[in-house]
Amino acid sequence: MIKTRSTYLLEVGLDATFNTIIELYVWKGDSGLKPAFPAYTITDKNPALDTTRKINLSNLLNDFIEFVPFSSVSTGLVNNSNSLNIVVDRTVDGITTPILTEVGVKGFYSAIEGVNVGLPTNKILVAGDYMKASKTSSVLIPLNPNGTNVQIISSPNSEINLDLTVATSTDTADYFKSVWVNCSDLTNDNEITITYNGESYLIEVVEECKHEPVDIFFVNKEGQFQSFTFFKERKESSKTDRETYRRAGVTVSNGDHQYIDYNINGRSSFKINSGFVEENQNEVFKQMLYSKKVWQYKNSNFIPLNLKTSSLEYQNTINDKLIKYTIEFEYSYDDINTL
Repeated sequence: MIKTRSTYLLEVGLDATFNTIIELYVWKGDSGLKPAFPAYTITDKNPALDTTRKINLSNLLNDFIEFVPFSSVSTGLVNNSNSLNIVVDRTVDGITTPILTEVGVKGFYSAIEGVNVGLPTNKILVAGDYMKASKTSSVLIPLNPNGTNVQIISSPNSEINLDLTVATSTDTADYFKSVWVNCSDLTNDNEITITYNGESYLIEVVEECKHEPVDIFFVNKEGQFQSFTFFKERKESSKTDRETYRRAGVTVSNGDHQYIDYNINGRSSFKINSGFVEENQNEVFKQMLYSKKVWQYKNSNFIPLNLKTSSLEYQNTINDKLIKYTIEFEYSYDDINTL
């Protein structure tokens, strides 16, 4: 697996006599339907007579994935089509050999993890094993398919009781799958357990009486789409931009403006409090801050956002007892539509 937001180094053997031609093929769809022409071709004439060359494929791949949000009308599995087929061929003296066949996602890894870090061994592709959601929330938990079943069961009355096969695929349209949960399906149950590949993830469904919960969706470090629900106080604000010019020959006493504003526009933002969270959800907030794409999900629509918060001091139960965070989001569009 190639996480295209971090370095992926491919070492290619070079020939001392002939040019080494490296061809990078990138496409969406069935992995067996390789395009006729490569996206990139690199010809190394090897004047220094090196034996190998390292290429950072991520620099070439990252712009090919424009992450598109997805949802479902019902609780169950939903396909995630935000991945790429990647093949690298090496040609020397007319002989072509495939040297890499991979799948790419818009994920990243930290420097301390090493180089060419792929997906983790766990198959539930989120940090931690617990979250809170409201009774109106839509929750998305990404999975790495391996052909086994996932169980989605609410308690104590099993109002949701699903056992679904997470089928593998060679097509990027459904290579990855996620569990979509409509918490509104519950009447009396207050917990939902997702069990997959020997791992469990618990969703505690709570009722917030004072504030309107907000469901935030973002692309996590595994290149997967996940959700998080903010529960507490929300404050909206707006900031405008404008230019001004000074007119001559106006009669101010008649109510004329000597200074005229133009190119007026602005963006709105909001600060929202998470409510109390578990310490192991610090990683979720960290990945949210590093995410390049964030949305609010409301009334079955994804509203594009940008994170305005750029730093966060992480809390813990020893020093802070009860953990909660305030994050600021900015709407990713102008208040006045001028397109």
